[in-house]
Amino acid sequence: QTIVALRKCTALDHYFHASCAKQKLDAKQACPKCSVSYGEIVGHQPDGQLYISKMRTVKCAGFESAKGSIKMFFEFPNGMQDEHHPSPGKKYFGEKIEAYLPNNTDGREACMLTRWAFKR
Repeated sequence: QTIVALRKCTALDHYFHASCAKQKLDAKQACPKCSVSYGEIVGHQPDGQLYISKMRTVKCAGFESAKGSIKMFFEFPNGMQDEHHPSPGKKYFGEKIEAYLPNNTDGREACMLTRWAFKR
């Protein structure tokens, strides 16, 4: 069988049979060993909303030097699982979740990446 290397991986030992690599990458566009992305990864989360707001008076513990915090509010209504979920046709219950990040460079980046991932 043909052996292939996945070139984007930082480790030099990520070799696979070509047919195995194709099967794995078709299922998930990431290296099976180190999870480096090999394409756009699209999730299958339920429909929902993400609201983001800055909270100047609320600080995250351990990040007192940050300019307040960033509040992320996730809202998922009740719904029905589709073909991409573990139990298609089965009802699921919605949920409301609050998360806070420090309003600093790392927190803003994490917020941006979360919003980007949420839209996919």
